[in-house]
Amino acid sequence: MSTAASSAGWPTTWRRPPQLVRSRGWRIALTLAAVAYLVVGIGSVDVNWARVAEGLERGARFVAGFLTPDFTTHWRDISQGWSRA
Repeated sequence: MSTAASSAGWPTTWRRPPQLVRSRGWRIALTLAAVAYLVVGIGSVDVNWARVAEGLERGARFVAGFLTPDFTTHWRDISQGWSRA
């Protein structure tokens, strides 16, 4: 199998693909700049933690509604929806 691959011109060993930014120093600098940008951006947002807590509670109730479907009490609406299709 390897002779067929090597005769076709395919590499027989894996090599890491070239990186977008080849210089290690530039990669570190860009990573640090992105982290600093995120820290400054998040730090400049004024968060109302009471609203966040209320939103999380509402979101949990919303998701819980999808996890516990109620087909028995809504069967009339469901069957009418199927007959219209």
